[in-house]
Parts: sequence; structure tokens; C-alpha cells
Amino acid sequence: MRSLYNFYWTQKKVNTDSDLKFFDLKENFLQLSSVIPEVRQIQIFLLKTLAILVYITLPFLSIADSWQTGTMTIVDQIGYIAVLASYGLAFILLSFLPRLYFLAATLSTGAFALYLELLIQSIIWGYDLTANPYMVGTIMQWFPLLYVICFIFFKGFYANFFSITFYLSLLISLSIRASLDWQELSSDEFFPFYIQFLCCHPLYIALFNWIGKIKKAYATSYTKLKIAQKFAATDVLTGINNRRTILAFLEQAISSDNQAQKNTAVCLLDLDYFKAVNDTYGHDIGDFVLMETAQILQQNIRPGDCVGRWGGEEFIIVLPATSLVEAQPLIEELRYQIAHHTFKSVNRVTGSFGLAISQPQDTVKTLTKNADVALYKAKHFGRNRVEIYEVQSENFA
Repeated sequence: MRSLYNFYWTQKKVNTDSDLKFFDLKENFLQLSSVIPEVRQIQIFLLKTLAILVYITLPFLSIADSWQTGTMTIVDQIGYIAVLASYGLAFILLSFLPRLYFLAATLSTGAFALYLELLIQSIIWGYDLTANPYMVGTIMQWFPLLYVICFIFFKGFYANFFSITFYLSLLISLSIRASLDWQELSSDEFFPFYIQFLCCHPLYIALFNWIGKIKKAYATSYTKLKIAQKFAATDVLTGINNRRTILAFLEQAISSDNQAQKNTAVCLLDLDYFKAVNDTYGHDIGDFVLMETAQILQQNIRPGDCVGRWGGEEFIIVLPATSLVEAQPLIEELRYQIAHHTFKSVNRVTGSFGLAISQPQDTVKTLTKNADVALYKAKHFGRNRVEIYEVQSENFA
């Protein structure tokens, strides 16, 4: 996560220091991080699914054990009940209180781990007189599942802590028994299973760590890619669409509206006397004005409309499938909102708006040029007004 934060900060350095000062780095970074699927929701779903599978499979396992050995050990009897109870409680917690995910994961994983631990310890120390190769082989077969569960439902540190703790507990027990009577341990019919366990299980833990590192590298690369795409598509200072993005949107809107025989409305906005704002109050305050203007525009356009920074103190608003009758009051409302907004330090700032409505023959270039002509008229006739580009041809019906 820190590497992503540093990457984001490095990308920001290509802009001016004033841009850095006013751009909410943390907020935008969190927004960009949200492009990654919500891992916790996936974990909750998987843990609830695992709980259901436990309730389905454990009865069959108990039947298989009873059929093979003729009876169930006290550890199995208590263990099956404990595992069923813990996973049932985990399912209930996740269904009604998902914020208690860590508790649910610890409870269910801990019960399963404790059950396996007691089984193996009873065999190592000879307390389970009914132990046989089938039982030991079954335990060794299921034990790696504990590592899988740890690395799926816990973060790296906790997954390693639990996995290594379980492994070390058995390693210590075998080491103590070996130190007490090596001859007896080496002649134990289960000794080959112990050796397999001691050799294979560290590899399982290491393998899951490697998989975790690979997943983290993929996630980091994916997020960096999304951050780069975000920078390529948005204006860094204001956070709205940049010129390239808005032009692509406008081109698509014109094409779609032409096919539907509808008009596309385009409006260029230029903040009045913005140079005087920079000269009087400084570029820092000027940047604030640009950011607040972008926010006003974003908050007052329709869901299907699009706003972008055209350059300097100029903005562009694209209104797809919008006639002149519909567009004029919308743009007038934007002008009113800006003119009556209290900007930091500056107090009042106004804007001049040039509105153009597409004709069948219009392209992105001609339509934006028409809007620019209307903008020039707005400035020429006194500023803080909306002017409309007049055409000789008729609009779409």
C-alpha cells in the first residue's frame, strides 16, 4: 500500500506545487483503490460457503470414520461438535454482523485447528489407542487445508502466525518425544508420517507466502495501471475530465445523437477577469477558484451530462440529446450558481458562457468552434451572461 501511495505522490510531482497543495491526495487515492474488488466481501462469502460445506461434509466424515474403525474417538466426538458449532456461529455472525469478520474467522479456524491439534497430539503421545494408519493418513491429508484457510481468511502476518504456530506445536512435541525416547519413536508405525509432515508442511507455508506475494504484486500493478488511467483521463487540479477525455465523450455524443436525430449541446465557460484574481490574490487562490468552479459544475449538471476542463480558466459542458430549449435554462442555472457562490478569499466570481447546438453536419471541431464564437460574444456584450451561437440551418425536428 505504501508503494502505491508513493507512486501516486510521484505522479503528482509532475504538476505545480500549488496543484499538490489543493489536491486531496488521500481521498483520491482511496477512490482509485476501490477499483480493486472488495476482498473482505469475497472473504465473507467464502467463509459462509465453507460453513455450509462443513455442515454438509462432517456428517459423512463421521459415518466414514465409524464404518472404518467401528467407533468414534472422544476427540472426534467433541471435535466434530465444536467445529460444527463454531462454523454455525461464524455463519450467523457474518450474516447479521459482518463487521465481526475477524472474530468469525478466528473462531471457525481456531476450532478446526484445535481439533486437528488434539488429534495429532493424542497420536504422537500414544493417548489414542485406536489410532491406525488410516486415521493418521486422513489427518495428514486434511491438515494442509488449515494452511489454505489461514491464508484465505487472514492477512499475511496473521496467516503466517497461525500456520507457523500450528506447525511448531507439533514439531516441538515430536522433538520432546524424540529426546525422551528416540528408539521408541523411530520404531513407531507412524514415524514415516511424522517425517513426511515435518518435511512437507514448511513447503506448504512457504508456497502460500509466495502465492500471496504474487497476488500482491498483481494487485499493485493493477492499481498502478488504474491510477495511470485516472491521470490520463482527468485534470489533476480539479479532478474533472481533461480535454482529451471530454473530446472523446463529445465525439461519441455527436455520433449517437445524429443517429437518433437529436441535438448535442456544447457550452464553453470562461471565468471573467481570472487573470486579475491570480494577480491580486495569488495563484494558490486562483487554483481554489478553479477547483470550486469545477465542483459547482459537477453538482449542477444532469446525470448524463459531462463537464471537463478545457484549458486554463475555461471549462466545457457537454449535454447529449439536448435541444436549445432544454439546454438554455440548464446553462443559465450554472451561470447563476457560479455568480452567487462565495469563493474563498475572492468572494464573487462570474463566468461567461457560449452555447452551441449541433447540426447534422457538425463535427467536434466545428461544434466547439461555434461554442467559442458564442463565448466571445458573451464577453463582448458584458460578461456574466449566456450567449447562443446562431445558425442559419434548422435544428433537428
